[in-house]
Amino acid sequence: MRHTSRKTNVNAKQCPLLSNQKHQHRRRLRGVSSTRTRALKQHALAVALTIAFAIFSSLSTAANTALDQTRTYHLTLPEQTVAAALTSLSEQTDIQVLFPYDIATQHQSTALVGNYPLQQALSILLLNTGLHGGLTDSGVITISQTGSNVDINQNGKGKRMNTNKRKTVLATMVGLFAAGGMSATMAQGQVGESARAQNVLDEIIVTAEKRKASLQDVSIAVTALSGDRLENSGIEDSMALEMVTPGLVMSGNGSWGFVTIRGVGSTALQGPGTDPSAAVYIDGVYQSRFTSALIDLVDVAQVEVLRGPQGTLYGRNANAGAIKYTSKEPGNDLAGNVSASFGNYNMRKIKGALDIPLVEDELSIRLSGTTTERDGFTQEITQGYDVDYADLTAGRLTVKYTPSDSLTFVLHGTAINDDGDLMGYKPFVDPAGFYAGAQQISDPREVAYDFPVSENSTKTRALDLTVNWELANKNLTSITAYTDSEVGPWLHDSDGTELAGLNGGRVRTDGTVGDGLRTSNKTFSQELILASAGEGALEWLVGLYYLNDRPSWFTGLDLPQLSLGLLSFDSKADIDAYAAFGNLSYPLTDQLSVNGGVRYSYEKKEFTTSQLWDLSVVRGPEVREESWSEVTPKLGLDYQVSEDVLLYFSWAKGFKSGAFEATSFAVDPADPETMTAYELGAKSTFSEGRVRLNLSAFKYDYKDLQVRTPNVSGTTIFPILANAAEADISGLEAEFSIMPSERMRLDIGLAWLDAEFDQFISIVGITPVDVSGNKLPQSPDFTANVGVEYGFALPENIGDLNFRIDYYYSGEKYFDQFNEDRSRQESYDLLNARLAFTSQDESWSLAAFGKNITDELVMLDVSTAALYGSGSIVRFAPPRTYGLELNYSF
Repeated sequence: MRHTSRKTNVNAKQCPLLSNQKHQHRRRLRGVSSTRTRALKQHALAVALTIAFAIFSSLSTAANTALDQTRTYHLTLPEQTVAAALTSLSEQTDIQVLFPYDIATQHQSTALVGNYPLQQALSILLLNTGLHGGLTDSGVITISQTGSNVDINQNGKGKRMNTNKRKTVLATMVGLFAAGGMSATMAQGQVGESARAQNVLDEIIVTAEKRKASLQDVSIAVTALSGDRLENSGIEDSMALEMVTPGLVMSGNGSWGFVTIRGVGSTALQGPGTDPSAAVYIDGVYQSRFTSALIDLVDVAQVEVLRGPQGTLYGRNANAGAIKYTSKEPGNDLAGNVSASFGNYNMRKIKGALDIPLVEDELSIRLSGTTTERDGFTQEITQGYDVDYADLTAGRLTVKYTPSDSLTFVLHGTAINDDGDLMGYKPFVDPAGFYAGAQQISDPREVAYDFPVSENSTKTRALDLTVNWELANKNLTSITAYTDSEVGPWLHDSDGTELAGLNGGRVRTDGTVGDGLRTSNKTFSQELILASAGEGALEWLVGLYYLNDRPSWFTGLDLPQLSLGLLSFDSKADIDAYAAFGNLSYPLTDQLSVNGGVRYSYEKKEFTTSQLWDLSVVRGPEVREESWSEVTPKLGLDYQVSEDVLLYFSWAKGFKSGAFEATSFAVDPADPETMTAYELGAKSTFSEGRVRLNLSAFKYDYKDLQVRTPNVSGTTIFPILANAAEADISGLEAEFSIMPSERMRLDIGLAWLDAEFDQFISIVGITPVDVSGNKLPQSPDFTANVGVEYGFALPENIGDLNFRIDYYYSGEKYFDQFNEDRSRQESYDLLNARLAFTSQDESWSLAAFGKNITDELVMLDVSTAALYGSGSIVRFAPPRTYGLELNYSF
């Protein structure tokens, strides 16, 4: 048994003012900047590796202190469930206990009052339960079931077992309790803090392969983040996940989010005929639209980021990888929490959750919600209103019904109203272009608009039901979901200047404003999964998937200077996607296993487009239909070097469906994207569970990339979605988690990436441009994240203090295929910090936090449309923010 302490069930730099003169200066400095960037990367890597080596060296010489088994303990343990008794035993002895929670809750313990040696106490407590316990050399009590695969020898040390047996035992060990940590332990697979007392890292359980398994046993590059880890790192929304995940880059444009993993992603607002390259799942439900990439992380139990094409189990449009969000389930006791946060920019946030058991151990519900208001980071100086402000309200209901030990129903209902403005367009004006007369405002947080308002509204309603049925040596899972979302009307000044240039929407003759961009989406999905659950050598899984997606898109663009009227495109799609998939793993020897899978995908899209002037149809509706199918296999080998070191190799193919351009007619759809990926990785744990090191190297052969590029028809230039010929991607990633002492934890993530177009002829104006060799958008060649957490108990039993600081470095990156200076984000650093005080009984806490402490100016999105000449329109990430958070639990 791997030594564990707990399990987590985890179901700006100043942007340059872009002008022609500065472009020339930037080009002269580019060689110097590249040299400086390489030096910074080398320095950051050297520092990180030096820290890791020093800590690892000190840990490797640390002595393992075994407990004195002859010592007696004064115990007061009434008759209760074995789970409760073992929890109390841990608290009264300050010894860590590892036991199968689900089994322990089914038995009653014998009462125990008096002074007893530990082994005698265990024997009495577990009398007639079918359980027995022992003490490992490193001082951990382990409880197992008579006849199970765990053998306890005379000195209490678990015998080594083969990989298949170890996975079976691991699947049952879902309870872990110990006293003496910096905060109270928690039950039923949630995070406990007892690892600190034993000075070891958590054992993390993930569902990356659609079954529960240890993170260290899954041959996929996965970053798994618990809700506590997200909170301590100040990660409150999906945009901030890149700060703690190697290889992940997040960007956004209004309510639309773009995910890039290892250089693979979708970087342009492309309409209802296209799909994201990274799959987003919420409680097992696929989110089909770009709006789902930007979410607030409220009541989240865990996030898993799967890197690399997931063509077998997550086959629909998962070329880049997948992000899986898992929400918290209802507890069996009446309990809850509420928190209030206050910060600069007049930020106010209230969130809370309440567990209500209706029928003991059978029916319970969880209510959670949040409301957030914040003034804008950007000020409109002409009319004096805020831009990019926050106004969000969201609620969620979870119902869990367990009519028997083998059958579970979990129902989620979600409602989100987001009336904030997330744009804040900042123009960098071309002094010789269409907007030459516009103001050049030096303050990046100030703008001057001619459009009277800037509004955005997003409404989402979602319902999903997951049914788990445990059959004889098999598990059947059904996930049924329906989502209805609307965005808009999205009214904004598209050129970002005080000139009456390009607007999203228009001012009507009666003085009202309307007819901006509106989108909506209705999605139904059904997935069925049948998986093995026995103790046989062969692990297998088969599944069926269906999705019906009906997105729509209505644009409203106005050019008041030209008096051309309101130009609109009304586009909608009706998408049916079907898939059948299977996956298996089989041990060839005690150390070598083979795994593989295959997925067949079929997709049909019916796309309808109409063009309107002043809301009257002038062309269309034009209906086009296309279908695609693909077989995406995966094959891998796992080699268990030792109980704590796994090597793996995988070969896989990915597939992303073909796509229609939303604003074009008589244009063939873009072909599907395909990818062949090779990955070699290692997962290892050292120093009795105190050091975790995961490595991966990968190479992608990426073909037919869907890239938005100008198209010329006569004298008219308009953007279309087209296929770049191919791209080459390769890279290395490393993740360290180190616990040098019970008070300190260090997390390090490093990613090197070489991602460039191999062949691609694009167009600038009406001139073909060869962009072969250019970097793929949103693909920095090096990123690093470092997090340090330190905590200690205050004197006089006042409570605990916990401090965490997170640092993130990104190399330069571009936002389009042309790699021009105006679409270039220089390398930058981000720094977050959080200091939290928790009361001794853990009923309340107070935290001070700061984000982007050094106030770096970072671009999130850049538009370089022909109308802007050599200028651009930029949206910036938030500036420095800080505040206080008060939390109360009951």
